Amino acid sequence: MKQPTALREADHYRVVWHIDADPGVTLNDTLDPTFWAHVARRLRPRARIEVHAADNSWFAELIVRSASNLEAHVAVMRYVDLDAADREARKTAAKISLTVVRKGPTLKWCVVQNPGNIVLVDRLETRADAEAWLENPPQQAQAA
Repeated sequence: MKQPTALREADHYRVVWHIDADPGVTLNDTLDPTFWAHVARRLRPRARIEVHAADNSWFAELIVRSASNLEAHVAVMRYVDLDAADREARKTAAKISLTVVRKGPTLKWCVVQNPGNIVLVDRLETRADAEAWLENPPQQAQAA
């Protein structure tokens, strides 16, 4: 078994680059060796490249496998879909349903959020009023 006698600080052996990718650039685009043609001569094997999408929808960390004057071969070390959290929130919001319910003589017609049976608006005189509120809740909520 070899001993780790060649242990050295990594900062002396690699460089970390950063690029804000132009709008429309995808991760697959960055994997094309010719994508790096304008900077390939500056890259060296083991260098890392942080790539941020222009719209901040994704982030990737790449490692340079090889480079020449006109191209660089890179591999993905890490990819993060930054919009995933937004998509998850939209899925959760889609599971929330709003219904129109009559809640008796005091609360009258109400708009209720499920799950949770949370009353969003109450004391509407008619079912039509409650359905109209459903059509445009933000303005109705501000007016209330």
